[in-house]
Amino acid sequence: MKPLETWIYAVLLLISLGLAYNAWQGDGEGEGQGDVSDVVVFDPGSAGVTKLHWKGAKNVASVEVQGKGESLRAWVSAGKRVKVQGPVAPEAAGDDDSADGSAAQPAEPPPPVYGEPEMRSFPGGKQVTELIEKFSPLRAMRRFDTVDAEGLEEMGLAEPEASLSVTSASGKSLELQVGSKAYGSSDTYVRNPESGSVYLLGSKVLGPLRSAESRLMERNILGFPAVDAQHAQVAAPGRGSRKLSHQGTHDEDNAYWADPDKPDELDTAIDGFMKKIFQLRATAYPKDADRPAEGSIESVLRVAFSGEQERHLELGRALDSKRSKADEPVYSWHARTHLTREHWAKVSRNSGRELGDSLGELLAP
Repeated sequence: MKPLETWIYAVLLLISLGLAYNAWQGDGEGEGQGDVSDVVVFDPGSAGVTKLHWKGAKNVASVEVQGKGESLRAWVSAGKRVKVQGPVAPEAAGDDDSADGSAAQPAEPPPPVYGEPEMRSFPGGKQVTELIEKFSPLRAMRRFDTVDAEGLEEMGLAEPEASLSVTSASGKSLELQVGSKAYGSSDTYVRNPESGSVYLLGSKVLGPLRSAESRLMERNILGFPAVDAQHAQVAAPGRGSRKLSHQGTHDEDNAYWADPDKPDELDTAIDGFMKKIFQLRATAYPKDADRPAEGSIESVLRVAFSGEQERHLELGRALDSKRSKADEPVYSWHARTHLTREHWAKVSRNSGRELGDSLGELLAP
């Protein structure tokens, strides 16, 4: 093909794509559809969002928010509904063969039934901050102001199986019925029962709430960078305590922990221990019903941090009776902080054991 012909075809293709896009944007104007920038579903104002509550057929999630921006903190309660054993599917009536000689078809089994959810509570992570930004304000991809009964059926809104509520610090609130996903995408139809308007929300709005247990969890249980801490007091029951000083915090890459009496001397045992403290991550948060009772976990060490804010971390262990042998005890390791609201979270067995084993050298006289 000659260069001139190629150029002409390219121009025609661009024109066609532009016309198709304009047609898509204007499609259904009689139903009150707007473009993305115009469709505001909920505006919490400058006060911001304080609570989100998702109630689905298979799971539920609540997100409580305090503060804004970098100071935002969130607490999440989420859980999957327990699948309830449904009734046995009824057998086809009559003989094996129907009256017309064809084989009788078994009745379709009933849909699964879900009961109450098994909840777990944990601090919200970075994705909560990103989620709250999507609600400030909440925008939709499209709006449908007039939808008939057939349309509601197609959108899964005739008998919605999920709902979403939003509350702002100023007292504003919104209730949405949640329908099915749009054909060929993960975007979801929702309906405001007060106004009757239907909206198409992007997948990134509802996706984190649908999978809150895995996507909204904060695993960094300290919740602040090491450079924010100036001093640390490490204490172990029956083994004494030791104060440590954080040096060179103006340069995060070269900062180190040291004995305050020898601030210019890098002690690899001290620095290595504190780096492991800040690398500690939650592997799981227990279900609320299985939360360890107070006193059931043996405290191994506690670190109190001082700086702009007072913070702390406690590391503990519990005997794992299933894995332990008579001459070889095995422990599960747990940690709790101000960020976890003093609830124990599981941490890596190796990480916990390494910190426990390092105490002897760190607290040696």
